[in-house]
Amino acid sequence: MSKLNQVILYYKKIFTIYFIFTNVSIAHDVQVYTDLNYFSPNNDGHLDFQTFYIQSPKDYKVKNWKFTIKDEQGRLIRIFEADHRIKSKESFWKFWNKNKKLEKGIFLPKEILWLGTNSNGKIPQDGRYIYQFSFEDLNGSNKTTKEQYLYLDSQFPLAKIEIENPVFTPNSDKLQDQLVIKQDFKAEFSDRWKGIIRNEKNFPVKTYIWETSRFPRSFFWDGKDDRGIPMKKGLYSYELLGEDFAENQTLTKWKSIYLEQESETIHVTFREKFYPNEDEYYDFLRIYIFISTNQKIKTWRLLIQDINNQEQRSWQGENSLPTFLDWDGKNEFGKFCKTGIYNIVIEAELENGKKISSLTQQTYLNREPFSFQFLLNPKNFTPDNDGVNDYLEIHPKISNLEFTSWKLSIVEKYKTSSNIERKIIKSWKGKEKISSKILWDGLTENGYKVSSLANLELYFS
Repeated sequence: MSKLNQVILYYKKIFTIYFIFTNVSIAHDVQVYTDLNYFSPNNDGHLDFQTFYIQSPKDYKVKNWKFTIKDEQGRLIRIFEADHRIKSKESFWKFWNKNKKLEKGIFLPKEILWLGTNSNGKIPQDGRYIYQFSFEDLNGSNKTTKEQYLYLDSQFPLAKIEIENPVFTPNSDKLQDQLVIKQDFKAEFSDRWKGIIRNEKNFPVKTYIWETSRFPRSFFWDGKDDRGIPMKKGLYSYELLGEDFAENQTLTKWKSIYLEQESETIHVTFREKFYPNEDEYYDFLRIYIFISTNQKIKTWRLLIQDINNQEQRSWQGENSLPTFLDWDGKNEFGKFCKTGIYNIVIEAELENGKKISSLTQQTYLNREPFSFQFLLNPKNFTPDNDGVNDYLEIHPKISNLEFTSWKLSIVEKYKTSSNIERKIIKSWKGKEKISSKILWDGLTENGYKVSSLANLELYFS
């Protein structure tokens, strides 16, 4: 045999072996699709889960199926597989009832729910992921759908606003003619930002739009709207909205900006709500005081009234003004005021006899205690991937509670030889918002299945 024929025969063998191992065809009769090709598993109640829908012919059965999710480097992130215990049940029934004829095979799932976690129970880094569905039909042929992409984006764009002096007088006297707005952020390159200045009626008067690459750390407002028209004296607010590719949004507000044409002004800022019920959670309302004048203060008075303009509390003094005052929610007689809206205004008399006062602003005093409970569904939680009750639904019910961050934990309680011990086996964290439904697949933080005999408790902080 010539060397040329030997070479040809060698490559024929390689080709034959290669063909045997790639006996996989594209599944045209089975399709996988999603409503959106992106989601954000961060438990804020918006696009927290990704559902993959499996479309197949009616009564279509297979020997086996597998659904994989990989990163762009081809590393396996999560795998979902057929539940073959269904076959075991059929075999058991067939043993007891030989007259019953059973069909072979298993049905394909109608949908697959991904919580955004990898095989170790962790949320992987933001990025693009590849999903694919494969199965073996009843004839023994291996089929697979085409690779498709989706984007996982769990990180919020974060921002912070700082206005050192929220009082400004754009009257061309070269004294506080511009409002200085400082802002900091943590975001991805593709995130977008929108800054809006609103008047007392919440109508937008000035709008700024930035990409992350052009986002300014500080900028000036000259008191004019988008058309260049000077705005009237009054209260204004500034809000900064950040949004990423997966529709994660963060909204940061600065409620009280005072625009005045007079050079001598006085102003107060404070929270929109507080909860003086002696639970150490926003029990005090801190009222910050700002003044703009070269004149000395002769006297001043800060007044709190209810919605019917009945005086509830007041402070007064001479010569100098405090930087802030704390209101504990009590009236002049030391009794707590009722839940409701209260007006706050400060007045001052200057050394030259001129009297100035702030615009009246409102806060909401809430004496109702905060409460939270967590409803669980279903009662029989069986995370065995059989398509029935595989996820525990946790429904938070929270009222009268504001927070900047939260943590929900599942804790296992167990007994040692001498003590009762507890350890966190699964936890969720978030910022400001918490989803009305959190799903748990029964896996620990390390991706292990929890024992069916485990004694579990739920903790929220």
